[in-house]
Amino acid sequence: MADSGIRELPSPPGSESDEDIGQQHANVSPGPSANTPPDNDSDELSSTLVAVPPLDRTVFSSWDEFHLYLADYQRRTYQVYSVRTGTPVTTRNKRIRERYARLGREAPPGELLPESMVTYTKAVVCTHHGKPRSRSHLYYDGILRVDFGKYM
Repeated sequence: MADSGIRELPSPPGSESDEDIGQQHANVSPGPSANTPPDNDSDELSSTLVAVPPLDRTVFSSWDEFHLYLADYQRRTYQVYSVRTGTPVTTRNKRIRERYARLGREAPPGELLPESMVTYTKAVVCTHHGKPRSRSHLYYDGILRVDFGKYM
């Protein structure tokens, strides 16, 4: 081939060769449209809301029965729940007795729950909405160290 005086400049690092560019042009698809679903790495997915079926049951004979049902529900709906707080039966009964005592009456037995129930209520929340926040200033590299720099 005769020298035409045209020289090919080297491609910058990380750029495609002419063959790669030709392949890309041969496989070009139209640009994104309104009907194209978002990519998996897109921010649009992080704000997507998905409806899940409501609880089939809301009355349980024990906390163990409730927790078994909740574990199955979490598996079916791909959600993770955690118990945030609970109110003991003793606290509930004490508040009821105090309220009736202020009125000068005794609490009716039908309003008090048996102490064997242990827990009266539990707050159960879905944890899908974000990453857990850090609760310490520790880091680990084989030796446990505490970073006090933020406090001095």
